[in-house]
Amino acid sequence: GAEAGQAERQGGGRDAAGAHERRGRELASHGRLEEALAEFEEAVRLDPGSADLQEQLGEAFGDAGRYEEAAAAYKEAARLDPENAGRQEELGSFMEDVGRHEEALAAYDEAVRLDPECAPLHRERGGALPTLGRHEEALAAYDEMVRLDSGDADAHRMRGGALAALGRHDEAAASYGRAAAAQPGDARLEVARGGELEAAGRLEEALAAYDGAARAEPGQAAGHIGRGRVLRRLGRGKEALEALDKAVKAGGCGAEAYLARGEALLELSRPRRALRDFESAADADPGSAEAHVRLGEEYVRLGRRREAAEVLGRAAELGPEDARVRDMHARALYNSGRIGEAATEYARALRLDSSLAQAHEGLGIALIDLGKPKRALKALDEALRLDDTLAEAHVGRGAVLLASGRDGEARAAFGRALRLDDTLAEAHLGMGAALVEAGKPERALMELDRAESLHLGGASMHAKRGEALVALGRYDEALAALDRAESEGGADAASLCLARGMALQGRKQFDKALSSLDEGARIKPDSAAIHYQRGMVLVDLGRSGEAISAFDEAARLQPDSGYAVCGRALALADLGRIGEACEAIEKAARLEPNNEDIATVLKTLKEL
Repeated sequence: GAEAGQAERQGGGRDAAGAHERRGRELASHGRLEEALAEFEEAVRLDPGSADLQEQLGEAFGDAGRYEEAAAAYKEAARLDPENAGRQEELGSFMEDVGRHEEALAAYDEAVRLDPECAPLHRERGGALPTLGRHEEALAAYDEMVRLDSGDADAHRMRGGALAALGRHDEAAASYGRAAAAQPGDARLEVARGGELEAAGRLEEALAAYDGAARAEPGQAAGHIGRGRVLRRLGRGKEALEALDKAVKAGGCGAEAYLARGEALLELSRPRRALRDFESAADADPGSAEAHVRLGEEYVRLGRRREAAEVLGRAAELGPEDARVRDMHARALYNSGRIGEAATEYARALRLDSSLAQAHEGLGIALIDLGKPKRALKALDEALRLDDTLAEAHVGRGAVLLASGRDGEARAAFGRALRLDDTLAEAHLGMGAALVEAGKPERALMELDRAESLHLGGASMHAKRGEALVALGRYDEALAALDRAESEGGADAASLCLARGMALQGRKQFDKALSSLDEGARIKPDSAAIHYQRGMVLVDLGRSGEAISAFDEAARLQPDSGYAVCGRALALADLGRIGEACEAIEKAARLEPNNEDIATVLKTLKEL
């Protein structure tokens, strides 16, 4: 009697639980999730041994976004019904939906163990494995599907996808072919087969597959896009354009058809229409980073720097974890004159991928412009460690070394750049500047002429040209070059004053020379070279007492320079203070024992 009573009570509990479940379903259908959950929880309380109710509760928790509780309910359903493969499949499906892929796979493994002859379970298991990078195992799961049902088009299709992910394109094409044979007239399968044949380099067969897709569903873009792509590769540009016109007309492919047609139009030398297509691609799919990247690249090619920076910035927003896009955006920012922003974007790209040699190169060049030579040199050294063939990185490195007085290393860097690319005008300019500093004006002028022949102008080039001409004694040409540098703007003002002062001194226009050097000293009071040259002009003017002060200032700023001390010796000699002059020139000789100019002055003074 007691057992019968207990059974009756259990039966009543199940009936009551069923009523709560039905009420919960009704509430859920009206979006009243919290109330529905309360009903499902009451149903489970009344019938805690029901796997169906636990699974229903799990679904309700999932709909409410309460994933931990949902997972617990699904697991409890599987525990209550341990021999039911379907429970494991539901658990796996939920875990996959919430991104818990290892747990999903464990559930699918258990489902397959319980029912190894069920093809759909192998399908679910195969679908979970690629997310974990386990493509070979996914292929094995799909092989099992095919074994269980060789006529299942889906099994062959999924097997083709697994082979494609492994790069086994010929086999993938064969699998897609079997899927198409099992399901004739399916354009998607023909497109997939065409893609694998194309990847395998079997272009004529790929074209036939895409033809089949286009015939099966002429109103779908994918077949026409595939045809256009292959026809371009076969050199049949006009036919490709016709196919891609059909793809655009069909619609439904977002940016892809416009992008493909844009490329075809470029190959047919129709850049204006191509640009319109790239713009249409970005409009058709505003969320496509690829479309914005391609449009940005085209703006770069056309020299539309502001638009390039804007569009590539949008691409970087859409693909914030793509280091390549960040690098491209940084380059566009730099080219549009936004140097600080460019440096920041290069740094972001390198945080994502520190192996991007070109990003290190770009960062280094931007840092040069921002006046941060030490950091620039570090970035450029890293760029060249990763890729020693980056000619512009060698140029940037040479510029930093030259500015820091390491002339020999600078010439080596510019030389390496020129061996890599003799058409790089900036490298010729850098080499010319380094040769000016090395006292080799004739060779410098040759390099600067080469830079100009490569259409490089600008104040820096004319300024260095002026300095080389001064050293060659071609003072009128030098002054013309320096005037041009000043008119174009951007050259170092103090350096221009120094070079102009030297040219005017060469023309024996000493007062004008002194005026130019005075201006240079005002602009850059810590330049030893300017103070030294002032001293030389003051000697020429017969103002040797003032000259001594100028030479002393040059020596203070550059105490290891024999030239400043030599100049002081000349001024002292001019004042008749021969003993002091000899002491000074001997000191200069000790500072620079191999300097022929100082040695000549020393010999002259000793003969007095």
